[in-house]
Amino acid sequence: MDLTNLDLLSLQPQFLQQDPVTIALCKAFQPVFVQLGESMKAILLYTNIDHLPGEVLDELAWGMNVTWYNTQDTLPARRETIKKALSVFSRMGTAGAIKDAVAANFGASVVEEWWEYGAQPGYFRIIVEDPSATAERAADFVRTVNAVKNVSSWLDQIILMRTSPGPVRVGSVGQITRRTRSVQRDG
Repeated sequence: MDLTNLDLLSLQPQFLQQDPVTIALCKAFQPVFVQLGESMKAILLYTNIDHLPGEVLDELAWGMNVTWYNTQDTLPARRETIKKALSVFSRMGTAGAIKDAVAANFGASVVEEWWEYGAQPGYFRIIVEDPSATAERAADFVRTVNAVKNVSSWLDQIILMRTSPGPVRVGSVGQITRRTRSVQRDG
């Protein structure tokens, strides 16, 4: 049911649709129900994140206690942080939660735990490919990681992978072989 184009008269029983008082009341209340339908959109915060202004996102992050949320981030990054917040909360302290929280602000990343790269137990490192993850934003990056990591785990390294376009060359080699068998005979 579309609440913005609600026709009250069509919701009435057939015998009341002919009643002049019912027709007048439905026409009188029509603007009220249209306004009510528009107001309902404001209640649907979580499903409407892509259309919310920054101030509402800031308040929503505060209310949800998203400690890694940064009000100075771009609007798309703030929206992505709010969208991933419930997923991060459900896996708080895991490598997956760190990956999701970092991905909202700094793009795709890989979290490697200590046994995957030969470090001391309890350490992990993050490999990130976003060029905006620069030294100026390092404090935000570390603050995000510290907010979602396990308290007994320690960030060992941040590896920034930079990719640049380069020429792609493809080569092929053909090879024809011939098998020859020689037999030595006595005599």
